[in-house]
Amino acid sequence: MHLLDILLVKLGFQAAFIHKEPVCVAMGSRKSTSCVVDIGFLKTTVACVDEGSIIEGTSYCMNYGGFHISRLLLYLLKTSTKHYFPYMSCLLYTSPSPRDS
Repeated sequence: MHLLDILLVKLGFQAAFIHKEPVCVAMGSRKSTSCVVDIGFLKTTVACVDEGSIIEGTSYCMNYGGFHISRLLLYLLKTSTKHYFPYMSCLLYTSPSPRDS
């Protein structure tokens, strides 16, 4: 069965709203105009929303996210000459899982 069939027929919902994530974030925060930045594990996306629609040409995806930022911060802490970092053996994931990309 399809998800909409389950929602509308089996569970008795009267309607379904399907939209892109930045629009839902803007609506959920009660903002008609917003710039939504989603920092994920492997990628960061930016999209500008106005009156319930993504403004054409403002959606941008960068291929780095929280994983890469954590690795950079750990590198900076370990190589700092001004501060002592007590957890030199700290290990992060060496590479992200292929299913997360």
